[in-house]
Amino acid sequence: MFSILWAIHANVMELTTWVMCHIVTDKDIYSRVCQEIRNFVNQQFPRIDSITRIDPKVLEDDAFRFLNSVIQEVMRTKTAVGPMRVATMDAVIMDEDDKEIFIRKGEMIFINFPGMHHSPSLQEEPEVFKADRFINGSPYKSYMFGGGKHICAGRNYAKFVVRQFIIMTLALNDIQLQTNTVDGSGSLPESDGTMGLKLMLFSRRKNDLLITLDPVSTSASLAK
Repeated sequence: MFSILWAIHANVMELTTWVMCHIVTDKDIYSRVCQEIRNFVNQQFPRIDSITRIDPKVLEDDAFRFLNSVIQEVMRTKTAVGPMRVATMDAVIMDEDDKEIFIRKGEMIFINFPGMHHSPSLQEEPEVFKADRFINGSPYKSYMFGGGKHICAGRNYAKFVVRQFIIMTLALNDIQLQTNTVDGSGSLPESDGTMGLKLMLFSRRKNDLLITLDPVSTSASLAK
């Protein structure tokens, strides 16, 4: 139970917050996500509460291609830590400059996932947030949840919870972004740059966004 609560607090909540921040601070992303969600909800779920009992696989299909791409791009850009592993044997690997790196059995190895996600050799314009980067898939594998036999056991549950929260929130509400800067504009919060020093998978925010929720009251408004 402790591990589940820690994961929800440390990762799911922060990931959901970052996804919502990117959605509400970009009018194009907000419009496309809302249209995708509301079209699906109108057609498949006359009662929005029934989505709490939905098969998780439904949220992974083409109906939510853009939303899923946004979530993946947030995970790519906001991943702040990689896993630690213990070398089980002596080994020699080559770095990008063809220099030998000696690893001794028993040594701790840190896998730099943030570096991989921001590498120009693996991603086109890695420092740019592209909401549709993964809409048609990606030739490069991401490692937000680790890999191999130690891959995060709760990864599918975590992604489902994030999708479900965003879908229900935007199906039921129009979101108005309030100002959070001195010049009166609404902008994406800055990352605090902790890079996992607080044992969190995703980077933390230096500041928050202020929003207002206006309930969507009719099916006609849902289709907007």
